[in-house]
Amino acid sequence: MNLIKLLKKHGILFMIIVVSIISLTWVIIAEKVEVKSSSENEEEEVYQLISKLAKVFKLAELSYVEDIDAKKMLESAINGMLESLDPHSGYLNYDEFKDIMEQTKGEFGGLGIQITREDKMIKVISPIDDTPAFKAGIKAGDYISHLDQVSVRDETLTESIKKMKGKPGTSIVLTILRKGEKPQKIKIVRKIIKVKSVKVSYQDNVAVIRLSVFADTTQKELRDAIKNIEKVWDTKKLEGYVLDLRDNPGGTLKEAISVSDTFLDRNLEILSIRGRNEEEVDYIYSETVDFLKDKPIVILINGGSASASEIVAGALQHHNRAVVIGTKSFGKGSVQTVKSFKDGSGVKFTTARYFTPAGKSIQAKGIVPDIYIPMAKLTYDQDHFDSLFSESDFNNALDNEDKKNEVDKTSRDDLFEEDEEDDSKKVVKDFQMNQAVVIVKSIGKISRISNDTEEK
Repeated sequence: MNLIKLLKKHGILFMIIVVSIISLTWVIIAEKVEVKSSSENEEEEVYQLISKLAKVFKLAELSYVEDIDAKKMLESAINGMLESLDPHSGYLNYDEFKDIMEQTKGEFGGLGIQITREDKMIKVISPIDDTPAFKAGIKAGDYISHLDQVSVRDETLTESIKKMKGKPGTSIVLTILRKGEKPQKIKIVRKIIKVKSVKVSYQDNVAVIRLSVFADTTQKELRDAIKNIEKVWDTKKLEGYVLDLRDNPGGTLKEAISVSDTFLDRNLEILSIRGRNEEEVDYIYSETVDFLKDKPIVILINGGSASASEIVAGALQHHNRAVVIGTKSFGKGSVQTVKSFKDGSGVKFTTARYFTPAGKSIQAKGIVPDIYIPMAKLTYDQDHFDSLFSESDFNNALDNEDKKNEVDKTSRDDLFEEDEEDDSKKVVKDFQMNQAVVIVKSIGKISRISNDTEEK
């Protein structure tokens, strides 16, 4: 299709025409924002590059060996421009924009996996609980080198995501690279993903709240769950809470703030947001009372805990409202803004960094736990448990600005497995969770002793 006809059809004034009729000012039509360069030389260089883009497009249109898809080429150019900024920015066509809006509502189609791009491969941030990817054994930190036997080396992140999506019931084969293991091919069947972001289980008088993702309904689900716990349990017998944020890839900033607010008293800083202008800082404070009424909280994090998960962990850690245990979090401390266009497409790009109440950036560093506890397998030993308590990898990542117990059957399905050699023993798979429960109970005991001493 002739380029001018294509552009007229979509109502777009092409950049060459813009260059020929205006001098040193250019207009982003979608936003109607006047952009001024720091010098005339820089502006002239920008115009020359825009002109070059048009010439390259025209050359391809006239001389490429096959007919070109003009729309696809232009969209790829826009996407490449944004993806060059950082791993979290990019162009979204109509379907992609629709998908990203659906994901925030907690229902979407696909494999149930959060990914990014690194070293010409796909890196798994984390699988979402109870999704096809989760059940297939995909883990945070895995690399995907091929999709249906085709290398992802020369694909954009957007192209790879599009391949993973498809009609429910169809399948795709992922080639997984995992540290210390041979490459493996995993077949996953696509399905409609309906994410329930909050799940509750109990372990030895401790309530375990699992947050798998931060969707639009997470705060409501969380507060409803807490109310239900209080109905079921005598609050005097309930010793505390474990908030499990492991492999939670994040979600909306609004829900991260609301969840933090649930566990903090009024007027405590949750985070600060800083954009390009360092003098403009937006401080976010809690507005409600602590829903848990000072019950002990332990937060579990790991390398798959990102973004919104890190906001919650950082805020509660800073205000000494929770003990954070596990391993260092992912380190995504940036805020993305999504802008839509009239045709239903859109763009997402990084507009700010967020900082903990201590003024520290999480970007590329993550949240460091108060107590480092790696994942491990061990034989269940009551005495042992009772005595035990005594993003930087990305090439174009943003820089950091700061240079025991018996388990209830309602717990996670894979918490225990039988030892084939000795049925009298159980192998505890979730070592971190068991230690979280021990720590909650220990904090509760210390608190009770302190209160008794004060009363005397």
